[in-house]
Amino acid sequence: MDMDKASSGHNRLIGGDASDIRIAHAHRKSRRGLPRPSWREVLALGFFVVFLAAWAVASPVASSPDEDFHLASIWCAQGDRDLACKVSDDGAVYEIPPAVRHAPCFAFHPEIPGSCQVTTNVREDDVFVATDRGNFGAHAGEYPGEFYSMMSLFVGPDVARSVIVMRLVNVLIMASMVAVTYAASSLRARRALVATVGTTLIPLGAFIVPSINPSSWAVISAATLLFAVSGFMVARERGRMITLGTVAVIALGLGAGARADAAAYAIIAIGAATVTAMSTMASPWNRRTLGRLVLPVCLAVVAGVSYLTAGQASAAGQSAGRGPSEFLFVSLDTLSLWVGSFGLSPLGWFDTPLPSVVWVPVAAVFFAVIFVAMSAVGRWRGAMVAFVALSAFVLPTYIQASAVEPIGSVQPRYIYPLLIVLMAVATLSTEQREFVLSPVQRWIIVGVLSAANSVALYETLRRFVTGTSVRQLRLAPGDWWWSSVPFSSEMVWAAGSTGFFVALALASRVLVRRVSAEDPMAGVETETASRTESDRSSFACPA
Repeated sequence: MDMDKASSGHNRLIGGDASDIRIAHAHRKSRRGLPRPSWREVLALGFFVVFLAAWAVASPVASSPDEDFHLASIWCAQGDRDLACKVSDDGAVYEIPPAVRHAPCFAFHPEIPGSCQVTTNVREDDVFVATDRGNFGAHAGEYPGEFYSMMSLFVGPDVARSVIVMRLVNVLIMASMVAVTYAASSLRARRALVATVGTTLIPLGAFIVPSINPSSWAVISAATLLFAVSGFMVARERGRMITLGTVAVIALGLGAGARADAAAYAIIAIGAATVTAMSTMASPWNRRTLGRLVLPVCLAVVAGVSYLTAGQASAAGQSAGRGPSEFLFVSLDTLSLWVGSFGLSPLGWFDTPLPSVVWVPVAAVFFAVIFVAMSAVGRWRGAMVAFVALSAFVLPTYIQASAVEPIGSVQPRYIYPLLIVLMAVATLSTEQREFVLSPVQRWIIVGVLSAANSVALYETLRRFVTGTSVRQLRLAPGDWWWSSVPFSSEMVWAAGSTGFFVALALASRVLVRRVSAEDPMAGVETETASRTESDRSSFACPA
């Protein structure tokens, strides 16, 4: 039998021209499934948790942007509650513990250390103070309530301890979402996931994810949603399909439940994932594919409704008297937000500046990895990369230029999730030539990013331990604000620096391993698989 005829009806790669023998061999091997995570990958996950946990305790309560607003929103998320929140009978007055109300005593003053906070955060009396800063009263509904409701489950009598628990919960959510997505994904998707998380977390993601700022969930959603939807569309095994579909639903829930703009960005990620996945299929409009399209379509609809009904979206739709010139000026400055996400913009309340040794190499790595990933891009994936990049420029420009308070000012963390999606779609190769790094490139990236993380963590600790007015190599002696944490600031710095280096060094092994070593077509759909897999597989719209 002619080999061309034998295989032409079985496999096809967009943009690829591999021999039929290689493709048939790849299809036979793909039926065995992908290898399970190795002990190195499990160890990398453990050090990843250590890295994020170190960042979780590297700054005091109320150190993230607008955290006084978010603290009050969390403490009053369940309404009137003993030792947490008091609400007047008419619902007009909200009262919270003084330790919550006055926590950001250092905001906008980098010379003031975190020790300015109340010496004891244990609530042993019935003293409360009124506040109008929160997702209630006049500001009710300005943020989705799911994030605050979830975090309120961990509110206790000790404010500092409660905040630590909330931060660590978000660390575990991030680690769990990444781990499950990685375990259920193809080798190509695993490589892209490692590249995305590794190159985009420093420094803003490392600061925001282990925080009680709603942007934490927006980042987690951006880091996993595209991979989950894409993997769901091309999964050959029902178990992987269900797992990745579940991750996609959770990822959307996290983003839409935290910020309105995260829901808008989710639509972009879902669209890019669906198009790139379908571009790998020989028959993208068969019954099986149409059945699977139900999930991404439903997710996009839910995300759209969530965005349009959120208070933030209403604020973004008001021009507040701004004219076309405002849009022009904001657009001229939008690219600075990209670099601001890499450390050019100070962390926290814009009062924790980072040196250029952080943001210059991090930005260089980001664009260099995208450049390498685009060296052999196909038509559809290239179009999606351009679409996401354009969205990362135009959409935040419109939202931020037309917004009114409290989200009217332009901040890098608003555009940051789209940069994560951009890296994800750029590195998730669907062509014959997959995205891969050389060993030298790998270790340069590991070294550069590890150094940037170490410096960023050190500067963050320095700012809150002594204030930026003190310049000395040792972090100690200094004021340590966590009475319940048995670690010094220098131990936190060592753990966070080591954790990131080891995690990235171990996980980045996949970046230099050719897919052909185990499964040349891993993550690429085949028409044979489409024909043999049950057409019954589909997902209903999530509630």
